[in-house]
Amino acid sequence: MLTLLANGSRLLRPATGNEHSPTSSSSRRRGPIFLPSPAFPLAAFAVALFLSLTAQAQSIHGLAKLRVDDLRLSSYITAQQAVALAADEAGRAESVTIFLNLGVSKLYIEVYRSGLEVEEATLAALRDFYEGEEFLTAGAIATVSGEGFGVEADTGMYWLNYQATKTREDIERVIRRTARVFDTLIVDDFFCTGDESAMSAEAKGDRSWSEYRRALMTEVAEKHVVGPAREENPDIHLIVKYPQWYDRFHVYGYDVLSFPKLFDEVWVGTETRGAYTPRFGYTQPYEAFVNYRWLAGIAGEKIGGGWFDHADCDALDYIDQAWQSVLAGAKEIVLFEYSVLKADHPGHALLQRDFEALADLAKHVAEHPVSGIPAYKPAHSDPGGETYVMDFLGMLGVPLIPTHVWPSGRGTLYLPAHAAADPAAAGRAVDHIAGGSSIVMSLGFVATDPLLAEKAGLDGPAELHPMTATTLLAGGEKRSGSGLRLAGRMKPGTAQAVLTAVVDGEEVPFLTLLKSGEQHVWVLNIHTYSQADLEAADESLLSPAPIGMLDMEQEWVDIVRYAFTHALPWKATAPGRVTVQPLGDTGFYVQNYRQEPSEANFTFTNGPHEATVFTLNESGGYDANVLRGDKLELSMPPRSGVWVKRLGR
Repeated sequence: MLTLLANGSRLLRPATGNEHSPTSSSSRRRGPIFLPSPAFPLAAFAVALFLSLTAQAQSIHGLAKLRVDDLRLSSYITAQQAVALAADEAGRAESVTIFLNLGVSKLYIEVYRSGLEVEEATLAALRDFYEGEEFLTAGAIATVSGEGFGVEADTGMYWLNYQATKTREDIERVIRRTARVFDTLIVDDFFCTGDESAMSAEAKGDRSWSEYRRALMTEVAEKHVVGPAREENPDIHLIVKYPQWYDRFHVYGYDVLSFPKLFDEVWVGTETRGAYTPRFGYTQPYEAFVNYRWLAGIAGEKIGGGWFDHADCDALDYIDQAWQSVLAGAKEIVLFEYSVLKADHPGHALLQRDFEALADLAKHVAEHPVSGIPAYKPAHSDPGGETYVMDFLGMLGVPLIPTHVWPSGRGTLYLPAHAAADPAAAGRAVDHIAGGSSIVMSLGFVATDPLLAEKAGLDGPAELHPMTATTLLAGGEKRSGSGLRLAGRMKPGTAQAVLTAVVDGEEVPFLTLLKSGEQHVWVLNIHTYSQADLEAADESLLSPAPIGMLDMEQEWVDIVRYAFTHALPWKATAPGRVTVQPLGDTGFYVQNYRQEPSEANFTFTNGPHEATVFTLNESGGYDANVLRGDKLELSMPPRSGVWVKRLGR
C-alpha cells in the first residue's frame, strides 16, 4: 500500500521484507533523501546527495523505460542548440548521456526560434541520430520574433503581428519544412499576439481586441499551420501548447475552443516557478493544476502532457511543478530545455529521486482523478477583479476543480466572477439554491444580478470597489490582516457575517453565510487582481504582487476552507499554503508549501485512513511513524507532501 510521506520531497515506499530500513541512504526505494529546508544549507548535504544520486542516475533510464506507460519524461532542444549539436559529435554523445541520466525518452527538436531557422538536412540528421539512440523524436517551433522573420508585434514580448502577410508566409514555410522531417509537431506557447498596429486596428473593426485576436489566431492556425503541415505530411500529429496564464488566454488570442478542434493534441504549461519571487509573477503552485485540469475538460481525450522549466526555480520549486502536473493528470512531462539540463540544476536530483513515486501517482491518478468542488470558468471568460483566484483558494486547502461547463449535480459549487460570462449563470445559480444545494459565490459574481444578493441574504446590491484590509476580526478580537484584498462592500441582511475585515476603521464582511438546514449559501468578498492592477504593475500575464489572503491566520483559513468543503467526508485544519487534493474516494494528497513546519489535521467520516510519515531524527536518520485511524495529525516539514490512503481502497 502506498501510504507515504516524503521528507522535503513527496512519496516514498516504506521498508518491507529484505529492504533496508528508512535510515538507509543506499537506495532511492529504501528510504528518503532529506532535502533541506532553508534552515539546512544544501552544501552540508552535498556528499550524501552525490553518493546516493550517482546510483540513481545509473538506474533511472531503465526504470523510466519500464514506467513509460505511466509517466514519460521528455526534453526540448531549441533551434540554437540543434545547430550546435549537429556540428559537434562529442556534444551529441554527451547529450545522450545527460538525457538518459534524467530518464528522458523523447526529444522535441526545434525548427525555428528568434530568427534562426534550422536547415532541413540538419533536422533530418539530428532526428536519425537520436532515433538511432532509441529516443522518440518530434519537431517544434517557437513562433517568436527575430531578425528577418515575420513582422514583430508593436507591443513587444517577442510576439508577432499575424495580420502581416510576411509573418504568415514565414510561419508556413517553417511548418512545411518541419512536416517533411517529423511525424509530430508541437507549437510552443508564443502562438498569440498583442499587436495594436494600424494594420491590426483596421482589421479588428468594431470587435473587441479579444474577439479579433481569437478569430485571427484561429485563421492562422488553420490556414498556415494545420493545412500546410497536412499537405506535406498527411499523417502528421499536430500539438498546440498553451502557456500557464489561463485567465489571460482570451485577451491575446488563445482560443480554447477552436484550437483543440484544429490540433490533434493539447499540451499545457505547468511552469509555476517561484511563488515568493517577482521575476515570473507571484504564481502559486496550484496554478499548474488549475490550468491543466481546465484545459483537459475542454480538450477531452486530446489532452496531452505538461511542460515546465527551471527559470526562477530552486530545487523545490522545480519538483513542485512535476507533482502538480501529475496530480492534474499529465502522463508526459517535457523538461525545458537542453542547455539547463546540461548545466545541471538542483531540481534534477529531486526528479531522479522522485521519479518512481511520480510514476506511481500518475498511474493512480489515471484511475482516480483528483476530485473536489467544481469552479465554473466558461471559455474566454473575463475574471474581473479575481484573476487567478482559483490558484489562491487552492493554496488555502480548497480542492477546486475548474470546469468550462456548468457543473452537473446538486453538490456544492463555486461561482467566481468568471461565471458571469455565461448569461444563464445567474438563473442557474438561483435554481441551484432553490433546489436546496449549497453554493459559494464571489462578490464579483453576486454583484452582476440583484437577485443573487437577495438569495444570499444580503441587504441590497453589492458595491464593487476594491479595498485593502488593515485588520481582521476573529472571535471578536482584532488580528493582523494587512494586505487582504476585498472586492467591495456588502451588507448582511438575513445572512450572517462569519468573517469581518476592518478597512479604514469600517467593518466590512469578508465571508457571509445564509444557512437553512444542511444548505449553505456563502458569499466570499475576495479581490486578487484586476486589469487595472496588472496595468499599474506593468504586467500583462502573471500575478503582479503578493496578496494577503495566503497569510491570514489559520482560524480564518480553516473557516474559508470549511465554506467549500463542509459537505465532504473529511474536515481539515491547516494554515495557508497547505493544499488538499482528494484522489476520488481512495484518499488524498496533502502538500505543505510553507517555508516552515506545519500541522495538518484531518477528521474522516468515510472510514479510517493511513499515512506513513518519515521524520528526520537527531542522528541524521529517519524515524517511520505509521498513522492510522479516523483522525490523522500530520506534522509536515517545510515544503513536503504526503499521500494519504483510505484503508480498504
